[in-house]
Amino acid sequence: NDELLLLNYAATIKKTGKGILYALFEDSEGRILSPEKTSLFRSAPDEGSIKPSSLSTRTYQSNGEEIMDISSPIALSGKRIGTVHLGFSLNTINRDIRETLAKTRNRIFIAALGVLNIGIIGALMMALKITEPIKKLAEGADAIGKGNLDTTITVRANNELGFLAEKFNQMAVQLKELDQMKQDFVSSVSHELRSPLTAIRGYIDLLINTPAEKMTEEKKMKALDIMRSNTARLARFINDILDLAKIEAAQMEVTRIPTQPYKVADEVVSLLKPLADQRDIRLQLTGPDNLPDIPADPDRLGQILTNLISNAIKFTPGGGEVTVNIEEREDHLLFSVKDTGIGIPPESLPYVFDKFRQVKKGTERLGKVKGTGLGLAIVKGLVEAHQGKIWVESTVNQGSTFLFTVSKS
Repeated sequence: NDELLLLNYAATIKKTGKGILYALFEDSEGRILSPEKTSLFRSAPDEGSIKPSSLSTRTYQSNGEEIMDISSPIALSGKRIGTVHLGFSLNTINRDIRETLAKTRNRIFIAALGVLNIGIIGALMMALKITEPIKKLAEGADAIGKGNLDTTITVRANNELGFLAEKFNQMAVQLKELDQMKQDFVSSVSHELRSPLTAIRGYIDLLINTPAEKMTEEKKMKALDIMRSNTARLARFINDILDLAKIEAAQMEVTRIPTQPYKVADEVVSLLKPLADQRDIRLQLTGPDNLPDIPADPDRLGQILTNLISNAIKFTPGGGEVTVNIEEREDHLLFSVKDTGIGIPPESLPYVFDKFRQVKKGTERLGKVKGTGLGLAIVKGLVEAHQGKIWVESTVNQGSTFLFTVSKS
């Protein structure tokens, strides 16, 4: 009933959004109350059929404007007294929607561009993080390929590349060890070949150049005996190389016949006893002498024992002992060669049966110990050819025990 309040309220509503063209009240007589006269409003047809609480919407054109009019009838005591109208400019609303969509697209584009730039920067950083270790690995491989075996790679990464770098460094260490083994082997081979050949050549020259009247029979026999022993040394060395080649090619021939193991061991001990006595080492054979025959190659079994006992004598200081023992077990015989020598360092135990591998640590007090590093590799192959296994137990400065089995069937 307060038209002034109604007009103020309509004016306030119009200010709530720029898309609102008018807010007015049309009474039942068609009189319009509005804060301002508007030529945009088009009076609706008779709204008597409209329920008091219902909303209606219509769209029309007025003065070039497309207007949406939303109206609601007002009732008082059950009698409709008028209608309120809100007019919205569809042109303004659509323009606002387009502007909002354009701003949203721009923001999305800017955000996408920012994310893309961050992604590119992240990808570059990740690529650098990945390629740097790969570059180091490539440089390390190139250095090793050029012979620099001291090369190591530092990659501080707890991932596959770090694991690869660790394995690469292990490979470099192993290659260096192999290179050192190769040098040691070449040196040993040179010594094993040069020394006998030098001795043989020297005594041949002696026999040729010494007048017959000055060459007594005793001197001749001594020269021939030295030449024969050095020839045998050469033959043993060549046979070792051939045996190792056959073992690696799985072509080692082992003729297993009924063999008395104690007899074979006793023959080897008797053969090597003078060498042990010369070095002041007590060499003995223990175990029952009535052991049953076993299927074995007596020559190869003797070769195994000869190598193990020779090594035990070589690495045992004067005054020590070397004991060969044979025990009968349920399905095999257990042979052991125990010495009171310098022992083998724990870090070298896993490699004692590798070819070209020689234990050097702790041998200083024994003088210059020569060898080719083939003997134990051959022994391992021969034991396995007899369906047995071989291992070593050792304590530094207390001695070593080499044990191997030979099947009884």
